[in-house]
Amino acid sequence: MKRTLCFIITIIMLFSMLPVLPAFAASAQEIDTKAEFLAMTENGNYKLTKDIDLGTLTGATALAKFSGTLDGNGKTVTYKTTTAAKSAGLIGTLTGTVINLNVNATVNLSGNLSYVGGVAAQLGPKAYVSNIYTTGSITVKSTGSVAAGGIAGLASGDLSNPAKIENCYNTINVTGVNPDAFSGGFYYLAGIAGYGAQIKNCANSGAVKADATNKALVYTAGITAISSGQTKISNCANGGDISSKAAISAYASGIIASIGRISMDTVTSCENYGKISAYIAGVETDTNQSMEDASAEAGGIVANAANPNNYNDHGEGYAYAQGQSQSIIRDCANTGVVSASKANGISAKSYAAGIVARTYGFVIKCVDKHEGTITADYAGPVFAALNDHGKLAGGIVDSYCATVTSTPVLSIGVKDNAYYSITEIDNADFANKNLFSALDFVNKWEIKNSRPTVKNLPSFKAPELHEHTFNSKDNDANGHWTECVCGEVTATQPHVYDNDQDATCNGCNYRRTVTPQNPPACTHKYDNAFDAKCNLCGVERTAPNTATRSFTDVKANAWFKYYVDYAVAYGLFSGTSDTTFSPNTDMTRAQFVQVLANLSGAKLNNNVSTGFSDAPAGKWFTGAVKWATSNGIASGVGNGQFNPTGKIDRQQMCMMLVNYVENYKKTTLKEKVSYKTFADDKEIAGWAKTAVIKCFKAGLVSGTGNNMFSPKVVANRATGATIFTNFHKEYIA
Repeated sequence: MKRTLCFIITIIMLFSMLPVLPAFAASAQEIDTKAEFLAMTENGNYKLTKDIDLGTLTGATALAKFSGTLDGNGKTVTYKTTTAAKSAGLIGTLTGTVINLNVNATVNLSGNLSYVGGVAAQLGPKAYVSNIYTTGSITVKSTGSVAAGGIAGLASGDLSNPAKIENCYNTINVTGVNPDAFSGGFYYLAGIAGYGAQIKNCANSGAVKADATNKALVYTAGITAISSGQTKISNCANGGDISSKAAISAYASGIIASIGRISMDTVTSCENYGKISAYIAGVETDTNQSMEDASAEAGGIVANAANPNNYNDHGEGYAYAQGQSQSIIRDCANTGVVSASKANGISAKSYAAGIVARTYGFVIKCVDKHEGTITADYAGPVFAALNDHGKLAGGIVDSYCATVTSTPVLSIGVKDNAYYSITEIDNADFANKNLFSALDFVNKWEIKNSRPTVKNLPSFKAPELHEHTFNSKDNDANGHWTECVCGEVTATQPHVYDNDQDATCNGCNYRRTVTPQNPPACTHKYDNAFDAKCNLCGVERTAPNTATRSFTDVKANAWFKYYVDYAVAYGLFSGTSDTTFSPNTDMTRAQFVQVLANLSGAKLNNNVSTGFSDAPAGKWFTGAVKWATSNGIASGVGNGQFNPTGKIDRQQMCMMLVNYVENYKKTTLKEKVSYKTFADDKEIAGWAKTAVIKCFKAGLVSGTGNNMFSPKVVANRATGATIFTNFHKEYIA
């Protein structure tokens, strides 16, 4: 249950932050029928306008080749195929772009040397696939080699123009069926791509299973089975159960089964929640395959990180010899149960570990935090074994385990080319750095109760599964604060000015005071007639009390003229027509939250649901109501209503202003005067009393005369302009 819940949370984090890909140009041809879809040309530009059911394909693919652009527009394409062809999927070979598409695929393949994928059998150089959601099933049964994935069978690893898979979520179950007789071929099966290269922000919850004890070698993984070139996998998660059963060698992992064989491969910020298992049965048929080199290898993140031919130095950036293979596993975590086993009586070995079963590269800042036992001949929470000679070209750096145990022994290193049992390790061995040159056992580990234990295990927070997008939030003299849209990460950026005489930050409009140079004299630049500080030099002036526009109902001697002019100049209020302000018209709740939104500079969307029956989408106030209620500034009046046209009284205004300052701006009102007791204090509602006091002390409101506060008196637009002018001058300008 915990594993499922964690995976759901990760999926929500991952996909709630995905970029909304723009629709393509209007020149895209709209497709809404099966016939139109099947007639698409190889290099066309298309956009789906309806769900399309292709039924059972007459061939192995709907489109043999496609180098154009297909915008699925959130629509679903459904298809089925049963074939022995070398390529199976919606598209045979994709070298173009497919985005924003749902695919429901049912594929049964029995071909040899075949590729099969829910979207495409093969992704060639420059292919780009993003925002894809796949459902259905892929089943393969072959005596030859097959690469299969929920998105693609093969994703090109061309070093200059690799195929890219981003922002995809697969739920397709990928299954490798046992051949009828022993076969020397491979199964490469994965949730995203059988062969994969550049994969980012993807998740898999489909089961990937190969019950193929007549197959020589089997690789299964949640994201991609094996590297097809310079592989980079980042910000990916697996929640599906992954299993490999093979005759000679079986590899299973949550993210990628094998890396580092061809080029520099990296796996960063990934997490596995699924159950991982590998098993080998041995071979009774006379073959050229040797069981001496056979193995079952299972890892929460990677099964096998291959051996680089050369390595220069372990430094910042973890440099590697140019042209040589290498692997880096960084900032990854596992919570899934991992096991590896073999049939009785065979000479092969089994390896299982929370992060990587066998490694020759780097494991950096990774943690295994699952509760339970890891089982294999050689098992460990972070890694099970180094290479057969006890050499490690990379290093195990700042990586830990939590409460995990291992059966039968916990392999933590090698000595004299032989694996160590925990009963053979003592404190003297730990003190000998030559025995464990790749690991920091002196500072990180110790022996407790005859078992290696991590010293001062740090608390672990799962890696962020998205790239942070920062928006300006607040500022002060030290810089402007920014917060990721996920709300998890904040940072401060220094103010940026055009020159020494520029007083306004380019990033957040914070104004500093600068000493004007003489000469030349500053030409002074102000935002509007009510702007008292020069944008260029910071020198303050007395702002002229002149209107930016004329209203026939705002007389020159009216007490509220200055406040109306100021509020209109700063865009807080607008007229009720081109020539009128309607100062004596009562303010409504909708008008008040709209002014607060104007004050904050919020970007509003009126085509949203507010959750209130009387504030539907499409009204002028819908966006402001949604913004105010989402930020704890205002609330409904009960019975699922907001009452946008209801008149707002003085105590309601105080409540919303205090909520705006404390809940939205995350600050407090400044106290300027002491609160006085009004004759009608008892008329102030209990829920508003604190807010009224705070607003009075801040000088935003005052009494109405005769020692009365009049909390239930409705505020008109002139009063609202006065309050917001005072507020803006004190806290915003």
